Amino acid sequence: MDALVLGGTRFIGLQLVRLLHSQGRSVTVLNRGQTQAQLPAGVGSIVADRSKPAQVTAALRGRQFDAAFDISGYKPSELQPVIAALDGNVGNYVFCSTAGGIFKKCVNSQAVYPLSEQHGLEAQERR
Repeated sequence: MDALVLGGTRFIGLQLVRLLHSQGRSVTVLNRGQTQAQLPAGVGSIVADRSKPAQVTAALRGRQFDAAFDISGYKPSELQPVIAALDGNVGNYVFCSTAGGIFKKCVNSQAVYPLSEQHGLEAQERR
């Protein structure tokens, strides 16, 4: 399996990259190139800023993957270029969001963890 991981240098994305690689999968990471990570030897890298659709489109043009794991998308404007570029070029697309960018983390100025789907959402512009 040839896998693309968008946002594969931190948190769950990095763990996913390591797991896929340990299973003998061919893995490529797409990120902005700003976060240094200890990626396993042989993991490919694509540098593109998701907030710049033309970069993402150019970076993914002509590439094919059996699966894409999108761990770093926060807004529809960041997802659209990826989905468009991968249309017809990926077997499966898995989107995994983060509670950290979606749900309010404070109630009455007090931090609340763990977050659940019952928490209020952050400001509308974040979605």
